[in-house]
Amino acid sequence: MEPQDQLRAALAAGDLESAEKHARAALTAAPGDFMLRARLGSIQMSLGHLTDALSNLRMAAETQPGSGIIWNEYGVALAKSGNAQEAERILRRALSLSPEIPQIHNNYGNVLRGGGDYARAIACYRKALELNPDYMEAQGNLGVALQESGDIAAAIECFERLLQEHPDDGAAWTHFGAALAAEGQLSEAEAAHRKAIAHLPNSPDGYNNLGIVLKDQGRLEEARRAYQHAVDRDSSDSGLHSNLLMCLCYDPEVDAAETVALHQQWSARHAPSLSVDAFPHFNDGPLRVGYLSPDFRDHSVAFFVESLFVHHNAQRVSVNCYADVAESDAITARLKEHVPNWHDVYRDSDDELFKRIRADGIQVLVDLAGHTANNRLPVFARRAAPVQVTWLGYGMTTGLP
Repeated sequence: MEPQDQLRAALAAGDLESAEKHARAALTAAPGDFMLRARLGSIQMSLGHLTDALSNLRMAAETQPGSGIIWNEYGVALAKSGNAQEAERILRRALSLSPEIPQIHNNYGNVLRGGGDYARAIACYRKALELNPDYMEAQGNLGVALQESGDIAAAIECFERLLQEHPDDGAAWTHFGAALAAEGQLSEAEAAHRKAIAHLPNSPDGYNNLGIVLKDQGRLEEARRAYQHAVDRDSSDSGLHSNLLMCLCYDPEVDAAETVALHQQWSARHAPSLSVDAFPHFNDGPLRVGYLSPDFRDHSVAFFVESLFVHHNAQRVSVNCYADVAESDAITARLKEHVPNWHDVYRDSDDELFKRIRADGIQVLVDLAGHTANNRLPVFARRAAPVQVTWLGYGMTTGLP
């Protein structure tokens, strides 16, 4: 059997490892076949071999500069690799070449939504649905973008339409339940999350969201079990584990010793055993203090820290704020006025944020979130500063040594 035939057979069987091997063999025999190179890149992207995927897709796109389909695949691979800025540029190029393809509008919307540009993302998803009204992936993405932009009622309507067509879509039930919960419809949200679990019993998301709804109803023992199911299904996700710990803090049946021990388990599981690079010798001068929080916005943490920022002695303390804020507001703007060194880090990965703090020479780094939502404890786990403090946002230990 020829390599091309073996490739088709492997793809039909869903055997991507074999498909990659056969695509490589076929490309060796026909190195100028740009479609084969693009297919190899797409297979590698699905396997998570992003470096190879990017190389092959870029070569295929440059060989066929007029192919919107190939530029689209290259843009998706860039987005998966974390290069959102370049992905946006490449997907714009793909759209200019093939504006009639709904998948490109959907993929471009995903990149825009990832950067918080909800208005343009929503427009992309609507265009994709205009081109193909049965494009359910775009329908789901539209619902998520509407929800994240704060238009909860429209998001609920969007998910209802999706579930009418695909009642077995577990991910859609998960998103629908989260939207219902945001509207305060906790009983309805609980039912939606239980349906999500029924369709996707091995996914942590349904259990995590069920835990949130149960916690908000005061059903703490049930919430704890739901969170534990989520952690059992993805023990590597520190955020899921943080949600479990947050739940414990509300439960009077859990005593202090058990709570501390369970927080220390989080540290043992998620804090890497790294040899910490030596910190530089700091010369005399103002103490460089960094405050890291997702809550520099209309939030109780912001109300408490504002007077601290106002009254820091600038001769003795150089204040840095690392704002992991998805959507800034008037409170964000007001805090900025009091902080000489403001850093918007919402789009930074944990690794990028760690390197940024190290490069800034921060001597005392203050965590203001603990195990609350959108925390960056993995950055502290890597020891981003020589002195690290947790304060204000969480009423219990982080568990980190």
